[in-house]
Amino acid sequence: MNKLGYIFLFLFIGFTALGQVTIPTTHMPTLGDVFTYGVDTQTYPIKSPLSGLYDFSELRQNDTTTFRYIANDKIVEYPNSNLKLIEDDNDNATVYFNKNGNDLFLISLSQLQSQLPIPGVGGLKGTMKYLSLPLTNTTNITTTDAINITIPKEFFQGFNIDSLISATVPNSRADSFVVSIAFSLNMKADGTGKIKTPIDNNIDVIRVIRKITIDYKILLYGRLLGFPANGSDVTPFIGGLLPIDDLDLNLTTHSFYSPSFRQEILTATVDTTGTKYQGINYRYRTKNGVIVNQIQANKIDDLDIVQIQNRIEVRNIPMQTSPILSIYSLDGKKITEKKLTTSDYSLVLDKVSGIVIAHLNAGGKISTKKIFIQ
Repeated sequence: MNKLGYIFLFLFIGFTALGQVTIPTTHMPTLGDVFTYGVDTQTYPIKSPLSGLYDFSELRQNDTTTFRYIANDKIVEYPNSNLKLIEDDNDNATVYFNKNGNDLFLISLSQLQSQLPIPGVGGLKGTMKYLSLPLTNTTNITTTDAINITIPKEFFQGFNIDSLISATVPNSRADSFVVSIAFSLNMKADGTGKIKTPIDNNIDVIRVIRKITIDYKILLYGRLLGFPANGSDVTPFIGGLLPIDDLDLNLTTHSFYSPSFRQEILTATVDTTGTKYQGINYRYRTKNGVIVNQIQANKIDDLDIVQIQNRIEVRNIPMQTSPILSIYSLDGKKITEKKLTTSDYSLVLDKVSGIVIAHLNAGGKISTKKIFIQ
């Protein structure tokens, strides 16, 4: 599955006000949540709600996709992250968040940044709010973030940057560029009513449009018009002439939230004409980490994580997978980690008490348990 297709989706139909609906703060995603969606890849014409009902009952399940909220495993890269969203156990389809109270801030959208034709792009600064609860009919949030990337002119193979600059701006020279990419997010509730899907029947929802727009500036270091340039904005001169201008990274989502479930009930991708859905995800199965012990589906049937006092033991390990056992605190910070072998398959937790998360990765097959250490 393409996470961008299911996390950032587009739709706008006129506001339908049918009474107050509130998504409570308890619906904030938390460590251990496992949300499975039915996927319909067919196209459907966009229909306005009829008598306050968003009717998606005709959807057909072509596939499923599973989103898991787990602990941050990249403390160095994303030190402000305490929550990671992973799709179908694919580390290339991940989102890192900072969960702070009743707010969720976007730290890194890996697939988005992988589309930038620039090596070594770091994470977002984490100032762009992605979700704020409680969510009501009047929710309208706008936040921003930015990345500054220094690009040596040698990166633009096939482009003679000096010739380009001198042709467009006389007596100018490029030593390097800084591309400043600005992200803006707007999250707005645009309708309330009831929704009907193959799984859910006439439950209350709020429809939310979440738009991420991306703009950039090209800052020149070298000489501009014969004078030293130390970050001069040359976007008006060479904007549209470099490979970065081919990027289309503006993203919009449309999501239905319900007081009945923590996960989104439905999301839909709209084609470029704005008249048809070209992909729909709808709630298929929900596991909330706060109410279950085994918080990730065990992909190895006979694998087991067992607690024996202050020792964590893994049984029936397939050694060819070189399993790694990691222990995290509830706020997503890694406490310790160990590579297991047939002769050393346990981990002793000294000076650790309270609830921890045991995370086992055996060849990409993941199992996670919430464990209480006395």
